[in-house]
Amino acid sequence: MNKRELARQQTLIDAFGLTPDDSTPTVHGVVEGYSVIATSGGDSMGTYDENYWSLIFSVKKRGTNEALDKEDFKPLRKESKAIPAIVAQGNRLVVSVNGAIKKDAQQDNLVAAMTDTVRYLQANGYENSCENGHTGTSVSNTVIAGVYRNYCDDCYAQVAGDIHEAHQSEVARKDNVFTAVIGAIIGSLIGGAAIILFYKLGFVAAISGFIMAIATIKGYTLMGGKIDIKAIVIIAVVMILMTYLANRITWAWDIADYFKVPFMEAFKYVHDAVEPSAYAKDIGLLYLFVGLGAVPTLISALKATPAVEVTYKMD
Repeated sequence: MNKRELARQQTLIDAFGLTPDDSTPTVHGVVEGYSVIATSGGDSMGTYDENYWSLIFSVKKRGTNEALDKEDFKPLRKESKAIPAIVAQGNRLVVSVNGAIKKDAQQDNLVAAMTDTVRYLQANGYENSCENGHTGTSVSNTVIAGVYRNYCDDCYAQVAGDIHEAHQSEVARKDNVFTAVIGAIIGSLIGGAAIILFYKLGFVAAISGFIMAIATIKGYTLMGGKIDIKAIVIIAVVMILMTYLANRITWAWDIADYFKVPFMEAFKYVHDAVEPSAYAKDIGLLYLFVGLGAVPTLISALKATPAVEVTYKMD
């Protein structure tokens, strides 16, 4: 976070006693009996934006089990100059805060939006609850699959357990090496066909090399493979072999056309008929383009952290 965001966080900490979270651009806590998460951007880690803020509450109309009605919060939006939009769904209330170019104005808006919302909730009979509508129990500020939520302990344990179980099943499903290798081979066949097709059309090999890389990796993952070191070795071997085969086929076609011999005979004697330097230059360039397509894709896949893993209670 930059200095302006840290200053905004500090404003909320000083004004309402909130606590910063080490892993997200949020401050959180309890303001006059209401659990709240204040964050840069929208209501999830994937909507981070330093230019605006959101206040995330979970409340319930006292004496009713009905979901929140967006219409009931129109007066709050009209009365508060600091609030441009409000989303009410279930027991979840997300209040947007007006952005401002000047640092002091943005900080003033944060304080005003928080104050106005809390006063409105108090005046209109809303009580603190978890997102499943449970009241009279401790409500924690949490991150559930990358989304900021307010849950009681029982609901958090249930939801976090379900997410963990689903994730473990997904991990198990995505580590079937046998089917993944088949997927990589199928993908590499698509890449090999692209190499042959673009060669016959007279195009530069660059695009076909990229297709080989992307198709092989995609085939591996779609058929149950998880990208790790083992997967990289398998994918590399498949790409190298299939690229070699496709390149040899293109040479065999040229040889068969030139010498008027059967294709299989030309394929058998490619290395005898082609100048070694010319062959090495051609396949080396193709391998270069395959590598340029594969390396960044694999690095990105290795670094990627599924949102489902980001589930915890804020301290």
